[in-house]
Amino acid sequence: MSHPNFEITESCSTTIVALKGTIGIVEVDLLDAQLGSIADKKPALVVLDLAGLSMIGSSAMGSLIGFRRDVAKSGGVVRMAAVSPIVRESFKRSLLDKLFKIFDTVQAAIDAPTK
Repeated sequence: MSHPNFEITESCSTTIVALKGTIGIVEVDLLDAQLGSIADKKPALVVLDLAGLSMIGSSAMGSLIGFRRDVAKSGGVVRMAAVSPIVRESFKRSLLDKLFKIFDTVQAAIDAPTK
């Protein structure tokens, strides 16, 4: 599935969600809908590929927190990968870097042990 700000790739054990550009208040409803449909499938592992994300607003951060909670309810794990320095600083200020495991690459996020 694709949208200018979201690209979703699903395999049997991993879902990769690439977020791109700017995700602000305008995109939050669509982000919530996309993430909700992914959470409904009860994935074992979701990797948020943030290499192309240049800015994320606080409402979108809230969406990611809710998504993590929904995936965890079914025993799944959400990880972040390839976070730019600017976005990483936003996550650090909002303490999202404490809530999500952040990896340098998507492959590292996929390969890391789940427990």
